[in-house]
Amino acid sequence: MKAFVFWAAMISVVSGVGLQFSAVSVQRMPTEQPGMLLLVFGLMATFISATLILCSRDLTRRGPIVAWEGVLRLGGFVVMAGYGMFGGCGPPMLLAGVFDLAMGLIYLIGLPRHIGVPLLSIMLDRVSESHT
Repeated sequence: MKAFVFWAAMISVVSGVGLQFSAVSVQRMPTEQPGMLLLVFGLMATFISATLILCSRDLTRRGPIVAWEGVLRLGGFVVMAGYGMFGGCGPPMLLAGVFDLAMGLIYLIGLPRHIGVPLLSIMLDRVSESHT
């Protein structure tokens, strides 16, 4: 699980940094709204992923952060799938949403199994040192 969290976060860092460069080129266009949103989303993805890289070193103590990232991923699925199916963004956005759904489920199902603590205890940061 540690390796999965680490490498998933590395992929997100690369994606977030990639959005930064595309945001710079989009901001040169007449409308600045799409560029600003890409820039903000890219920064958030980069820094959340950097936090997950650090969390992957000690999932027992830092598991709540990973679990809440799983919830964030499920929310990302809802938003992206909605825009993919009904918002005119099409299959690429829907596919990105399905990727977020898979990541979120892996975090929320795999993390409790890995550290041997119920998900609710992890989400509420009630993981004691006796579970290590």
